[in-house]
Amino acid sequence: MAACAPRVVTEEVVVEKTVEVPVEVLVVETVEVASEPLVVEKLVEVEVVRVAGEPVWTPPDLSGQEYLIWGLQYDPHVETYERLAAKFEEHTGAKGTVEPLGWPIENHIITGMAAGRVADVVCLLGKLLLPLIAEDAVLAIDELVYDSVGCDTDTWFGQGGFQAYEFFGKVWGVPTEGNAVSGIVNARLDFLKEAGVEDMWPPNVGKNGFRDFPEMWALAEALQQVGDDGIVTRWGMSSERWDNRHLFGIMRTLGQDWWDPGSRTFHLDSDQAVEAMNFLAYRPIWELGIETHLEGGAADLLRAGQVGLACGNVTEPGTSAAEGIASDNAIYPSAIPGREALFVGEGGWGFSVPTQAANKEIGIEFLKFMTTYEGQKEYSKIYGGHVPACLPVGDDEELFPSGTLIGDAMRRAVLAQERTVYYGSGFGNPGEMEEITSAAVTEVRMGDASPEEALEKAQVLLEEMLVRYNAEFS
Repeated sequence: MAACAPRVVTEEVVVEKTVEVPVEVLVVETVEVASEPLVVEKLVEVEVVRVAGEPVWTPPDLSGQEYLIWGLQYDPHVETYERLAAKFEEHTGAKGTVEPLGWPIENHIITGMAAGRVADVVCLLGKLLLPLIAEDAVLAIDELVYDSVGCDTDTWFGQGGFQAYEFFGKVWGVPTEGNAVSGIVNARLDFLKEAGVEDMWPPNVGKNGFRDFPEMWALAEALQQVGDDGIVTRWGMSSERWDNRHLFGIMRTLGQDWWDPGSRTFHLDSDQAVEAMNFLAYRPIWELGIETHLEGGAADLLRAGQVGLACGNVTEPGTSAAEGIASDNAIYPSAIPGREALFVGEGGWGFSVPTQAANKEIGIEFLKFMTTYEGQKEYSKIYGGHVPACLPVGDDEELFPSGTLIGDAMRRAVLAQERTVYYGSGFGNPGEMEEITSAAVTEVRMGDASPEEALEKAQVLLEEMLVRYNAEFS
């Protein structure tokens, strides 16, 4: 009997590769010994296959435990939360309940704290974390998550997505989306064919993006449609909803950041800002007549057939496909011919753990799971494919298959993300900043102000916002 006692053999061999392989870890044998069944468990040698640089998460046994996930009440999001919860349950045994909530999610956390009921994991936009941090409503996870799994955030994540979760020298969540909204131009393939300008679309001639603004404007003009009565029925292009990110990106290409965190100064009163506004709004509208102010986002306008080109939104090829529309993307042009265009983004969605969560330990383990290649890839399936926060996932052939419309489009978005930085923090509330700067672009679009006047007004409002921010967080 002593010779037949349970024996456990365990040896882990870590091999860094760029593929995932399913692993068998437990073999159970039942042996009859003197009419008494004896279970012999043998842990066989396991080859743990990880992507190079992947954080090392060891799933705990959480069988029988339950936790609550809050996230956006939007079908693509809810489906994604459900997939992630199922994957997490496979690894840990913990069962997650997804509870979708209306926008804005952060308000539900504050009211939930007052009511004594807050989720254990919450999907949030990183840029909107500041009010929650001020209320001590979310956990800083530098040590709890990133240090625990040995994550080198500088190489594992694209900074355009990761920086959205950095405030006051700490990190407050795990990003799941990269961001290149100011680096993408979308087009419908049927519109290109209808206008007979398929060879003016960069990907159709072997190019990832537009050489310069005149090249993009020429295509927009060719796609614009005007009725017999002289009324425009389809405008050439739109940058609505992502306009301020485009403004900041053009400024960055011209050599001037919109906000300098070192000197804590805004630069919308610079010559580069005025020239960026000319590229973005004044020339397309008031000199070329290929754009106007329209209600709605550029991508929505493209799908509705109201514009020929939509600047912004990296998810459009997949979103359009879900509606039976074939669309493609190209990289946004440079304001300086011969110089690579640089971009500025708003970050994206990710996961955080509320300080008053009933099951913070499970929430923290969920965030550790979300640092892994598997967790990041599973999220990036949203919208039929989204620019991942995790850099290695951008090369995943299963997720973004080469030679397919959506796969190739997303790879171009990944290329744009490599040139994208987050628009920054330390200046005040990002939501207020976006309202101020987008309003400046709208004023130029509508002819209510010149580029100089609109930017001067925005500069003053931003400086007033900074004064309030300094008073609150000094």
